[in-house]
Amino acid sequence: MALRGLSRHRETILLLAPAVAVLAVTTIFPFIYCIWIALHNIVIFYPVPVRFVGLENFVLSVTSPIYGFWNAVLNTIIFTGGSLAIEFILGLGLALFLNKEFRGVWFLRYIIILPLLISPVSVGLLFRLIFLPGDWALANWLLTSLGLPPVRWLAAPDLSMLVLILTDVWEWTPFMTMIFLGALQVLPPEPFEAAMIDGASPLKIFRYVTIPMLKEMLAIAFLLRLMDSLKTFDIIYIITQGGPGASTQILNFNAFVQAFVFGNLSIASAQILILTIMVMLISVLLIKFVRRGE
Repeated sequence: MALRGLSRHRETILLLAPAVAVLAVTTIFPFIYCIWIALHNIVIFYPVPVRFVGLENFVLSVTSPIYGFWNAVLNTIIFTGGSLAIEFILGLGLALFLNKEFRGVWFLRYIIILPLLISPVSVGLLFRLIFLPGDWALANWLLTSLGLPPVRWLAAPDLSMLVLILTDVWEWTPFMTMIFLGALQVLPPEPFEAAMIDGASPLKIFRYVTIPMLKEMLAIAFLLRLMDSLKTFDIIYIITQGGPGASTQILNFNAFVQAFVFGNLSIASAQILILTIMVMLISVLLIKFVRRGE
């Protein structure tokens, strides 16, 4: 019976086999290997014997200040929270604006996606040049034009984080805008027409009609950007390299530093796994929150 069922689904198995093989090689095996590394003591710059240490690396990551875990958590909250909040609000506002029909709206819709066509490395180089300390850099040139003194943007911890948030917002707000715009354009017009006939103001229509109908799409867009924001590396490496000090090292970047600067692969793997668990918990809580309101 089992062989007969296997024969019946042979074509399906053959079609899925390449995709499953690629998934196993590129995702499943690296994840399992990351767990194995996190459970052992592996330091690539020192010839220490590899031995099983259990959860020791996880405990050290969250208790020892030398591994910078909690500083990275704080930086991650500031960077991810700040950039996501601005991108969410700007993206929704631009989507509402571009959802209207007026002359030139198609041109604006094309223009707004241009930042998405530029590689993150190029975006990082662009914003690094804008915020360099020289008077010729665009940011300081604007300040001196207004009679204000130039600012060392990348030398101050708070300003460096602000530069990273502005860079991320410029690059990824169009992504949020396109998602929200696509969702707005497939909403049925009847609820809006009924609300207008009842005399509802535009603000009430937005609050009680648009937002509830977009709730699931808002959650999906938030999750997509959250997962992408938490693994941001390129613009941080190009613009600040985690500095000054460790003020712009988010969890993803801190794991890179632990692995390839200090050579402690086990601590880095443990921190990445902790980050993965955090993302999974946030995703589950957000999905439950969305479904609870259905």
